[in-house]
Amino acid sequence: MTRLAIFLMSLAMMWACDQQPQTTHSAEVDTLAAVVDAQPVVVPAVEMDTVEEITLEEITPEETIPETSTSEKPSEEPSSELPTPVKQPAPEIIEKPAKVITTQSDIRPIEQAIPTPKVIIKELTPEEKAEEEENPSPPPNNKPTHKEWDALLKKYVSSTGKVNYKGFKADKASLQAYLDILAKGVPESDWAPTEELCYWINAYNAFTIKLIVDNHPLKSITDLGKPWDKPFIKLAGKAYTLNQIENEIIRKRYPNEPRIHFAVNCAAKSCPRLLNAAYLPAQLNVQLDRMTRAFVNNPAANQLSEKKVALSKIFDWYGEDFTKTGTLIEFLNRFARVQIKADAQVSFLEYDWALNE
Repeated sequence: MTRLAIFLMSLAMMWACDQQPQTTHSAEVDTLAAVVDAQPVVVPAVEMDTVEEITLEEITPEETIPETSTSEKPSEEPSSELPTPVKQPAPEIIEKPAKVITTQSDIRPIEQAIPTPKVIIKELTPEEKAEEEENPSPPPNNKPTHKEWDALLKKYVSSTGKVNYKGFKADKASLQAYLDILAKGVPESDWAPTEELCYWINAYNAFTIKLIVDNHPLKSITDLGKPWDKPFIKLAGKAYTLNQIENEIIRKRYPNEPRIHFAVNCAAKSCPRLLNAAYLPAQLNVQLDRMTRAFVNNPAANQLSEKKVALSKIFDWYGEDFTKTGTLIEFLNRFARVQIKADAQVSFLEYDWALNE
């Protein structure tokens, strides 16, 4: 506030004292002082020719403006030409608006702004954890991992393919648990070829074991009559036979993969040995190659020389599968340790149907 304004207000206050009763003078002054302290004083414009020029000397720190007593009149009457002070309106109260987000750091995506419900995870009891480990949930899309079958094979099948059917029978519940997983995970259109082929090879071998276990003890699978035509396999509510899996699914869908004949096992001594591990998509090509090479070079199954070969009946029964891209000798030479001549004499050995235990 300028010194001129202070001076004019002092004169106005003294003039007001003369116009009001003594009893209200103090309240008026206090009210006016509060207004002066709270708001700048606006002095109305005055015509310059009606007011004498006032010259104010600068007030030094030692000088002060004398206070006017409220009980005495000033020595000089204020000029009637001076305007009365204008009463200032009460300051307008403006409510503070709500916070407006203006910085990028304050902005959150809508999905973050919406509170998510609290998820309460129930901790499993030791009994539930044990059951979960024994009966794990199937992976997405019901694709089996075959780890249950892999564990059983490692436990009850030797490296040479000898099967402990008594052990399988004692652990029949575990075998059935794996078969139940297969029943829920029948291959669908989105399965990779290797996933599908592994499924059917493992299913063929596992259900063959089940067939023997359910009828053990016995000397040969042929003791069951025509076991390959029995629709005892239940997958996704549909019944299958071993012949259907081998001939109508595996061979039909993979006509250019003859190595599958050395992966499926018919529980007989002359069959290609049962691998003591599950067939897995990531290892399938290596596994098929290894099993084919092992069977071709097994002297109990095939007798090879440069000019003469005596072969397993498998090469006779499924001969067309081995000659789609060349001759039978050419197929054998891909895996045989002995290089067989193209004009070598070919014969077939008797098949031993005794149980592979």
